[in-house]
Amino acid sequence: MKFLIITIICGLLLSSTAFAGDKKGAPKTIEGRITKFEKARIVVEVINSNGTTTHAMIYMDNKIKVTIDGKEAKVSDLNQRMHVVVTMRNSLIADSIAADSGNDKKKQ
Repeated sequence: MKFLIITIICGLLLSSTAFAGDKKGAPKTIEGRITKFEKARIVVEVINSNGTTTHAMIYMDNKIKVTIDGKEAKVSDLNQRMHVVVTMRNSLIADSIAADSGNDKKKQ
């Protein structure tokens, strides 16, 4: 279990190009597609600026705020292949997830 946690932390630290918010105290964000969804965590595939792909394991708790297409939603409404922008509370736990359902709306 310790190895898994260390691996996750190292992966998040090494994939620094996946994070935004370089200013001290600014929230970190991860942007990508959900590749795996479980009750308390998601795995997000991130394409880094150099074209490489990394995967970030993101844990969720009952304080998380979720929106889909700008509307309030629940964690259970998320699904694989959704594009997400995750704001991190710390290096492992998400504070909020803004998802795009991918449903095209009629263009006006």
